[in-house]
Amino acid sequence: MMREISNSTLRIERDVSKLAHGSASFTLGTCSVVTSISGPMEAKQRDEQAENATLDFSVNGLKGGNGISQRAWAASLRELFSSVVLLHMHPRSLIRISSQLASEGNNSLTASYFKKNHSLPPLDRGAAFQPSHKAACINATSVALIVSGIPCKSTVASACCVSIEGRYESETGGDRRQRRRNLTTHPTPEDEHTASNTWLMAFAFSGHDPSQPLQESSTDLSAELVYCEATGAFSDDLLLEATNLCREAARQVYIAIRQSG
Repeated sequence: MMREISNSTLRIERDVSKLAHGSASFTLGTCSVVTSISGPMEAKQRDEQAENATLDFSVNGLKGGNGISQRAWAASLRELFSSVVLLHMHPRSLIRISSQLASEGNNSLTASYFKKNHSLPPLDRGAAFQPSHKAACINATSVALIVSGIPCKSTVASACCVSIEGRYESETGGDRRQRRRNLTTHPTPEDEHTASNTWLMAFAFSGHDPSQPLQESSTDLSAELVYCEATGAFSDDLLLEATNLCREAARQVYIAIRQSG
């Protein structure tokens, strides 16, 4: 199911910090991320690369800290955007990108879970960021890159999708029964908490002429899958369906990013 996004659920703000060369906030539903970029600036000798700029990512949750999960996600972001940013345009320089989770919607999740189960939801100490947090982080970084004027060969937009098991239904002509799975894009915190599968995907969009208006029906866009992260066991057919849903959801986000300027 494609969950439509609207102006009430999606909000993109540019230049939210005057201390950075480029900054942006990306809010979708109850999840919000602020990203700031400093640079290109002079790099320390240990970080200097003769032919390329150095990308330095840092990611912080609501409570700050720099744990293993934050460093792992920062490394994934560095690898993702290194394939998009034209680093050879600024050799021997440093581009520092910092993302801060500003809101995660846990209050609504806790209230909804307590209402249904009369108990607090179990803590998942192994996952500091849910797929929706990571998607917002990628999208906020893309907007901040546009604001800062750092050259990129494409614009990255991300979306996530979850699979929620429904009721059992019988297969035609047999006694076997299987659970029907509902796929949903732009999941709520409760969706992510109860999902049996999650997919986080990022697509690099290119091919659009910036001088022409970008419409929902634009057909000149090409979308290349540049990042994929999944949890749970799933079939090839389910993966294909999730990929198509994420691609269309990311396309909506890309159009919103371009129209936000």
